[in-house]
Amino acid sequence: MCRLDILKIGQLHQPDIGL
Repeated sequence: MCRLDILKIGQLHQPDIGL
């Protein structure tokens, strides 16, 4: 998995981090 994919998945699980 690419880092970008991991970041996208992370945001879906914890959108607070995306902010």
